Amino acid sequence: MKNDNKMPKTKLLVLLLVYIALVIGLAVYLYS
Repeated sequence: MKNDNKMPKTKLLVLLLVYIALVIGLAVYLYS
């Protein structure tokens, strides 16, 4: 757990990117 200092930020960024990608994909699917 001591070396888990840099991980949360990267993990959060990845989750945010995945969430944005899902939202964009859903919007494209609904509006096409």
